[in-house]
Amino acid sequence: MPVGSRQRHRYLPLSGPALSIVSINIKGFSGCKAEILATMANRFDILRMQETHSGPAQHRPTIPGMKLAAETRHRQYGSAVFSRPNLKIEEVWTHTTEGNMETITVALPNISVTSVYKPPTIPFLYTELPERCKRRFHISIGDFNAHSTSWGYENNNQDGDEVETWLESKHLTLIHNAKLHKSFHSARWKRGYNPDLACVSSDIASRTEKEVLDPIPHTHHRPIAITVRSALQATTVPFRRRTLSFKKHLENTKAKVNTRNNIRRKLVNYKWGADPSTIRATAMALCFSTAEYACSSWSRSRHTKLVDTALNDTCHIITGCVKTTLVPCLYALAGISPPLKMNGEHRRQTSDTPCMAT
Repeated sequence: MPVGSRQRHRYLPLSGPALSIVSINIKGFSGCKAEILATMANRFDILRMQETHSGPAQHRPTIPGMKLAAETRHRQYGSAVFSRPNLKIEEVWTHTTEGNMETITVALPNISVTSVYKPPTIPFLYTELPERCKRRFHISIGDFNAHSTSWGYENNNQDGDEVETWLESKHLTLIHNAKLHKSFHSARWKRGYNPDLACVSSDIASRTEKEVLDPIPHTHHRPIAITVRSALQATTVPFRRRTLSFKKHLENTKAKVNTRNNIRRKLVNYKWGADPSTIRATAMALCFSTAEYACSSWSRSRHTKLVDTALNDTCHIITGCVKTTLVPCLYALAGISPPLKMNGEHRRQTSDTPCMAT
């Protein structure tokens, strides 16, 4: 079974705005839980609930800021689907099997989304969608109550095998990340499981991300959310605001020169060390060559001072002068011309006069 597959397909991924969906086994819908779910109204396009425990005689569930698209009433189970008020829903289909496995499908212009709830003791039996609800892409999300090592269980049960077979037959990809929190905490076994699953068409699997949210009081389940990113996304920073300043490159160059300066300090000391010509030769070979590499590209950058300070330190090592020595005098004593910016190029003329430092 493909899990998190990122292979390319001949169909283009989902176009238009991103679609965000959240699903939770609510363990009984109430006004307090409705207020908590209302905080998600601005973040998600579709909200799906399982185990609403809404019998035929009870009022229809409501969530501020969202509209009820469809529901299945049952005193022990029950499901409901909410959406943003302006979300265009073309078709709605609800179905309940003889074993009370509930599915609610809403069809959008380019994608269909199905809410699934399978009671723990009922075998998995998925019913084919009617033609009016079939779309190019499909998402199934909900409480499957099936065990499989593919989504974090220690072993497979029959329902888990049936779900995996169904995923392969429908070309769906399970969106699972083992690093996320478990979606269900068992008070009896004192550990977490993942009965809540999210599956999407393989064509959009690479653009889908899963998230496990904070738990809601009086339910052992955490909400699971998936976001389908749009095919065309705006850049994080508009192109007109970007600048080619070479700051990162110059910071790395400065670090390289400083590393070489630390090595060269091992060659000099107050009482012993290499002769001045050797120190100068190592400076030109190790430090100045590194600092001036491809300098014609970045010589006009405002951050060139980063490299200049490292080269000043190089000349201090050559001459042995104190830090307060003027920079022009420092380069003169080292026998090296200071960095210059001429015609957009970083040029240097090295004097043939020997180093004057002793």
